[in-house]
Amino acid sequence: MHRIDLGKIAWRMRDLDFFDEVIDLLARRHAFHAVLWSYGIHHNRLSRIQEYLRSNDAFLLRFGDYVACTLATVDPVERHWYEHLEYSPLVNARAHRLGRDRKIVNSTFRNQYIRLMNVLRYKAKLTDENELDVAYYLFLQDRVAEALAWFDKVDAEKLPSALQIDYLRCYVAFYRERPGDANRIAARYADYPVDKWRERFANVISQAAEISDDEVAESGRAEDQRESLQDNLASAEPTLEMKVEDREVRLMFQNLDQVTVNYYEMDLEFLFSTNPFVESGGDRFSVIKPNYTAVVRLPTKGDTHRFSLPTDFAGKNVLVEVLGAGRRAAQAYYANSLKVQLVEQYGRLQVRHAETGRPLAKVYVKVYAETPEGPRFFKDGYTDLRGKFDYTSLNTDDIGSVSEFAVLVMSDDDGAVVKTGKPSQQ
Repeated sequence: MHRIDLGKIAWRMRDLDFFDEVIDLLARRHAFHAVLWSYGIHHNRLSRIQEYLRSNDAFLLRFGDYVACTLATVDPVERHWYEHLEYSPLVNARAHRLGRDRKIVNSTFRNQYIRLMNVLRYKAKLTDENELDVAYYLFLQDRVAEALAWFDKVDAEKLPSALQIDYLRCYVAFYRERPGDANRIAARYADYPVDKWRERFANVISQAAEISDDEVAESGRAEDQRESLQDNLASAEPTLEMKVEDREVRLMFQNLDQVTVNYYEMDLEFLFSTNPFVESGGDRFSVIKPNYTAVVRLPTKGDTHRFSLPTDFAGKNVLVEVLGAGRRAAQAYYANSLKVQLVEQYGRLQVRHAETGRPLAKVYVKVYAETPEGPRFFKDGYTDLRGKFDYTSLNTDDIGSVSEFAVLVMSDDDGAVVKTGKPSQQ
């Protein structure tokens, strides 16, 4: 039968009896012929029309990515028109929308997200599985509040993927600052036979333990302790260096009897965005009138002098500039109670409270990179419940041209600080 050109009998298919007899015979033989079946439309045979349409992808695609009606019900996933993708990981450069429109920078993911929206727009009502799809893709975009709202709509009992749902529940628990819930869910899979999933849940347990443990060991300490006392071998030239910390200015000097101290208030985020490497770029303030100026007399004996910041500036972000005998020293002082550790080798940082040592979650981090073309925005985001943030990872190869990172760490309650670090070699 398969050697016969069945299209040669198509002209006879206008006869209803002949049509029914031939189609019944071919159906029993599992031999489909699109032209012959198409006459079901002529005869208004519903079952044959449905069979014809199910085999005609080119025709159905003209009506959109999803079709559900009497004649045809088409699931794009079953037909391989669309499939969900796993991103491991998808790292977004920006945590907030820039401008009026929301933009997805990763073109591959943007196309994937648009495909999903094209599927869902043809549905009169979303299923629990569809709502879970939306939550997943919103999480991938760091649209956390929206994702949590969509996830709460899902009735997990109606979905077949219990393991995947539980893993996403762990993810949601971390966002809601409930590491104990995540730990309890993950513990059920401690001996799961599939390596990939067992390791993922083990990672959940590890992170939950780290969040709950206030005595987590500190490693990779990278705070820059610049002590700039130098021996001047019989030099008569004036020297001037400065260190500002703990609301106190410490001057290291030689052959100076007085200095002029200028104070400039800073909008730290604005200043950082316009000049990320501000710690080495205090020259820009030389053309701005200081908010306050004072003359400080230096002791005749010794080479160190300390004095407190003026009361009006003790709790503010301020650039301190010291001038004397043609010498200049400037340093940005950040009023904060943050302890920021950069582990440059792996491009990670951790934020803790300076006094209690407690990890600080949801602290905003903005990163700029020094490139051959100059400083440019690299990424931003928030620390997780462990106070940790990956400040170098992106789904691009841009890091290859980066010579240095400037990192702004800013907390609503605990102030802000800027750190610099070299790109990792990993």
